[in-house]
Amino acid sequence: MIPRVTLVTDRRRTAGRPLIEVVEAAVRGGVDRVLLRERDLGESEYRRLLESLLKRVGGTAEVVLGARPALARALGSLLHLPAGSAPPPREVALASVAAHDEDEIRCALALAPGSIVVGTAFPTRSKPGVRTLGPEGIALLARAAGGVPVVAIGGIDAVRVPLALEAGAAGVAVSGAILEADDPEFAAREIERAAVDWRAGR
Repeated sequence: MIPRVTLVTDRRRTAGRPLIEVVEAAVRGGVDRVLLRERDLGESEYRRLLESLLKRVGGTAEVVLGARPALARALGSLLHLPAGSAPPPREVALASVAAHDEDEIRCALALAPGSIVVGTAFPTRSKPGVRTLGPEGIALLARAAGGVPVVAIGGIDAVRVPLALEAGAAGVAVSGAILEADDPEFAAREIERAAVDWRAGR
């Protein structure tokens, strides 16, 4: 089952609050998958953060490792890969792969992931000026995925959730709208409720 709301971590965007506390609040609010990105951390620091995260939210939300195939293999963890990545070891369960266009969708499909994370979906402060997909682009990549669920990322907030789902996304992935919120639990709840309400109204 594809999670409705994935939180993509970035400890630099939590306004000085401990990342673990923000993630816990987001999970209470309805986040059902956490993608631990933190690309700049060394292996030992990343592993310590992962272990803390698993203790605090692992029983409630899926925790996926970002671009750490060796660690995912060692721990038997789910893995997310950036666009254009080499295939992971066969023993690794590939939760998702990123893609930004149809060529990258084709490359992602060759890896047989559980889902494909497509973006940048909408304008976002973290990537000013980057080309965005919008609903039409999300729909195009969802069709190109040929039945593999797509998850929209980039500029996602509660208002844009229905736009992404209507375009064909099976779920959404969020960073800033939750990590930077004054109340991460409330922000996550609003996003999750938007997804639930959209499905109920179909």
